[in-house]
Amino acid sequence: MEYRFYDKNHLLIKAVELIRDFFEKNGFKVKVDGEGDSFTILSNNPQDPAFPRITVKVCCKQNFLSVHFLESDSLHSKMFVSSIFSLFGGSLFLSKDSKIRDKVDKLEEQFWKHIEVNL
Repeated sequence: MEYRFYDKNHLLIKAVELIRDFFEKNGFKVKVDGEGDSFTILSNNPQDPAFPRITVKVCCKQNFLSVHFLESDSLHSKMFVSSIFSLFGGSLFLSKDSKIRDKVDKLEEQFWKHIEVNL
């Protein structure tokens, strides 16, 4: 999901720091890449190896700050394969992947609340 924060393009560095702090407080290892008007924050959860990698892209445009929350493509492909297996009685796979999807959705909800309150 992507949000645009209008008239806040001058807060790029603050946004990157908020995002890094959010993931670190939630037990993720964080790597920040980029410079200038565009940054990418990569985060992995070493405590839960099944949890997908989360990538957040932050960039400044003309009059807004763009924050884009992306989870790993592997989660989408696992959900697709699990749904196919569920047709043949493999609902155990769907249940496991569904729990991971719920965790990611909950984390993303907390993420956006954190950004909106602090930016």
